[in-house]
Amino acid sequence: MEADNSEVDSQQQYEIDSAKLTQSGLQTFALKVSAVGLAFLAHLLIANLLGKVGYGEYAFALTTLNFLIIAAVAGSDTAATRFIADYHSDSKLLDQHRQWLNHRTLRISVCTAIAALILLQLVRWLNPREIWLITQLIAIAIPLQAFSIVRQGILRGLRRPVLSLIPEGIFRPLFTIKFMIVAYLLVGVYELDFSPVHAVGVYIFVSIFVFLAGQIFLRGALPSKNTAANPLHAEASVNDASSSWHSISSWHSMAFASMFSAAAMTVHAQSDVWMLGVLTDADMVGPYSSAAKYAAFVVFGINAINTSLAPMISQAKGDKQALQHLASKGAKISFWIGLPISAVFFFAPTFVLSFFGEGFSEAAFCLQVLAAANLFNVCCGSVGILLSMTGNHSTFMKLVITSVILNVLLNGTFIPIWGSTGAAFATATSIIYWNVAALVVVRKKLGIRPAIFGIA
Repeated sequence: MEADNSEVDSQQQYEIDSAKLTQSGLQTFALKVSAVGLAFLAHLLIANLLGKVGYGEYAFALTTLNFLIIAAVAGSDTAATRFIADYHSDSKLLDQHRQWLNHRTLRISVCTAIAALILLQLVRWLNPREIWLITQLIAIAIPLQAFSIVRQGILRGLRRPVLSLIPEGIFRPLFTIKFMIVAYLLVGVYELDFSPVHAVGVYIFVSIFVFLAGQIFLRGALPSKNTAANPLHAEASVNDASSSWHSISSWHSMAFASMFSAAAMTVHAQSDVWMLGVLTDADMVGPYSSAAKYAAFVVFGINAINTSLAPMISQAKGDKQALQHLASKGAKISFWIGLPISAVFFFAPTFVLSFFGEGFSEAAFCLQVLAAANLFNVCCGSVGILLSMTGNHSTFMKLVITSVILNVLLNGTFIPIWGSTGAAFATATSIIYWNVAALVVVRKKLGIRPAIFGIA
């Protein structure tokens, strides 16, 4: 009888988790749809203001910045999401660990920015191209961007995934659109051409606003500092405090593992754009970058779901049935979101690329290849989150690193021969490889089938 009651309670819990996942996932998805729409308008505006070559230089600079941000954050955002939940009910411990995150982020991000500026100056001496000057200028925003990302990780750990998305997802594109127009009008007053340097200046200016917004949101989301007078809670807090700094060793371990995983994922996702900028002229980078941005719409659903799925998987680790339930639910939602989006890009690539301006439609075939690969990614389910949030982040890191090596080697081989088409095939091949490999690892480590409809 007790076993029957236990099964009923377990089923009820699964239904509650499913409802929470669906509600939270739809909220974050709605917000991400809005964010993507705004980001699309921002990039559309920038592309039309700068033209094919100028936008290519700007896109290259942003891609380089994304690589540098990984080093500046050093995994602190993922560690915060993973562990902050353990302290959200105790303001003293929460403040203690937030201070550690702030000090760590400040030290690493400033050092990263200085090193990047020096290195890029050296590259400019050896290879005096305008693209390196623009990249050097945008590196100034590294500390601001790093703190914004860490704030997002803390908010996710506090179970505020929707709030965590607003500064970067909504405010950044809104401010970008506004100040790009203002900058363009001001430059026109002096009868100058709007250049990538002006666009980078706007990016840095907007980063200040985004950082301040994230700080305000975090302060509003923090629990009250009045840890009431429950003696048992107070005793537990004292015991937790005595070991809290010991737990930071676990934070370091996961942070660095997550940093390498994030670096590998970023290189995996953006090495094609960066290597195009290095190995070819900037006129190829703009159209290909616009195709890559469109193709990223296909994985929006799974990215939105993963924001809410991550803490749930962390809590359910060790419960095979709960993990299977969460993985299957997330995969189905993600698939039905990604399928119609990929269909549009596959059957009408020239039309959608034409919005970026003249010359961008030449990347139509690249968009078809990338959209198909990203749909395959969606079909495989949330394999990365499943491994990262169940203590298998080191295994996942090794898996992604092998995929990155394959990606870089293929891009280095195909781009000189086929240009942007080679970049698209190299990226698609590596996406398929690491998803298949991750499915095998999840099946072996966790004993579940995360792919769509449980087929793998």
